[in-house]
Amino acid sequence: MSTVWIDTAKSVLGGTMTELGGRIWDFSAAPGRVLRFNPFVPPDRVTVYRHIPLIATALAMTFPVTALGHTMLTNMIVRLYLDKLGAKRAADLVTITGAALRTMGRRIPTMTDLILSWPQRYRPQLAGHDTWSAATIAFFDERWRALETSLLRDITSPDDPRLGIETLVAGTHLIELREIGNDDEINALMLMLFGMLCEHWQSTPAGNGRRLRQALLIDEAHRLAGRPRDGDQLTVSAEASLARLVTRMTKECRESGLGLVMAEQSVRDLNPAVLTNTATTIVHRVVDGADRAELALRFGVDPTALRGISALPDGYAMVKTAELDAPATVCIPYRLDRKGTVQ
Repeated sequence: MSTVWIDTAKSVLGGTMTELGGRIWDFSAAPGRVLRFNPFVPPDRVTVYRHIPLIATALAMTFPVTALGHTMLTNMIVRLYLDKLGAKRAADLVTITGAALRTMGRRIPTMTDLILSWPQRYRPQLAGHDTWSAATIAFFDERWRALETSLLRDITSPDDPRLGIETLVAGTHLIELREIGNDDEINALMLMLFGMLCEHWQSTPAGNGRRLRQALLIDEAHRLAGRPRDGDQLTVSAEASLARLVTRMTKECRESGLGLVMAEQSVRDLNPAVLTNTATTIVHRVVDGADRAELALRFGVDPTALRGISALPDGYAMVKTAELDAPATVCIPYRLDRKGTVQ
């Protein structure tokens, strides 16, 4: 079974990953350790049109955009595909799969193409539009300029535009994003990788019987599945689009053989819809009262049933599954110390 761990902070898993024969991608200057892929190339059986919302939502994570801004990004991506591929209408993108796109060579769009199209094509259109103020356009100018020199652009514009995420669908991988430094770029990359792996397994026949084909482990899960903020999503941000996309993918991934493990320090930072679709919840010691109350609500138990969770010793956890009426206390037999040694 393939395993991919997406880690956003300095990890202690490097030594263990090496012992397991896994590959470490850390985006440092070391040759061969920078993962590059083109997010504009969907998995072979996924159509371009179905894939576009993932790119737009991931890119929106680099901008605190409104829902209107998210729509603008989507339209930019559609237009880029049409221009590069010589298509005349969006309906043409419904029939082009990732496999067909790979045969088109240099006509395949890249992140560099999108970034450079902003000043050449889209900015002049916005400048004459009543909806966009001068301050808004200046903000977009600054963000696009930042993307021109970003590590995100470098990672997502490989020399070979046909290169997708195929490298990650087999074997064991640790993707350490801490070297990137920019939180917005880290969040965008996490969503691209998560979304494209989900698309791959959803579109790949499972064969006879249901089985786990890959485990995807995501640290700091609130970056992808954070609790939506209150407010009018049309004026606050494009958070609603992200929440809908991630919630849909977490629902569908289990059916396609992708096991999803999300790690988070505080349950209150997670989207309740994601927790609802979680088959197994493992909780270690929780001292904060508000977190315990939230867990009780998600577990469907009286808060007093979790009274002992604040005093759990190292190596112990409370586990709740669909088969259990109440959470059970278990001993986790193996753990890593701070040096990455299995205890």
